Amino acid sequence: MSSWSYAYFFPGKNDKLDFSPSSDLLFQPEFTSDSLVITMKEDEEGHCVEDGAENWNNESANQQIVKKKTGAYQLTYKNQTFFFNVIFANCGNNPYISIAWQNNVFMRLDEIAKLAFFEKIRLFAATVNASYIIFLKDAPGFFEDKFFFIEDAPVIDNTLSSGFNFRIDTIWIKDDKPMVVLHSSGLQFIKQNESGYREFACV
Repeated sequence: MSSWSYAYFFPGKNDKLDFSPSSDLLFQPEFTSDSLVITMKEDEEGHCVEDGAENWNNESANQQIVKKKTGAYQLTYKNQTFFFNVIFANCGNNPYISIAWQNNVFMRLDEIAKLAFFEKIRLFAATVNASYIIFLKDAPGFFEDKFFFIEDAPVIDNTLSSGFNFRIDTIWIKDDKPMVVLHSSGLQFIKQNESGYREFACV
C-alpha cells in the first residue's frame, strides 16, 4: 500500500483562504492539470466531501471550474515524472486547501525537482493567504477537524479516536501569526523562508 504525504493550508483566525487564484497559473509550466475535475459538496456533518460527479472534457480544469462556478473541487496536476492532487475545500465547517503526493514517486525525483516542488508550495501558500501549512504523512480522515482555535491560539489535536497519536512532520507559520499549540509534540525552529513563513519541525 502506497504512503502519501499531505500539505494542509489553513487561514489565520478571522482570515479567509483566497480560493480565487488560478492554480493552473501557479503550477504551470512545470505541471499541467488533468481534464478530470471532481466536484465537492458539504455533507450533513459539515465536511467537504466528493459529490460523486466526475467531469471530463478537453478544456483546462480551471476553465471548467469557472463555468461551474463552484468553490469546492479536486484537481490532479502532473508531468512526466510526478503527479499530485489538490483539493480546494471551500465548503464545510472548516474550509481548507490540501496537496497530496505519493511518497515513493516523490523519492525518485532528483534533488532539484524536489526543491522546486516545495518552492511551488511556498508560492502557493502565500498566494492563497494561508497562515498555517501542516505537513504530515497518511493524514487521518477529516484532518481539517483537528485544526481549530481556542480563543486566539491555533491548536492541532493529533490524537486518534483509538487514543494513539499521529505524527505531524513540519509546520509553516506566517510571520505575523501566533505559534501553534500541538497536543503531544513540541516545535523546533528550522528556518525563515523567503515567502514569509517560519518553518518548524515537530519533535
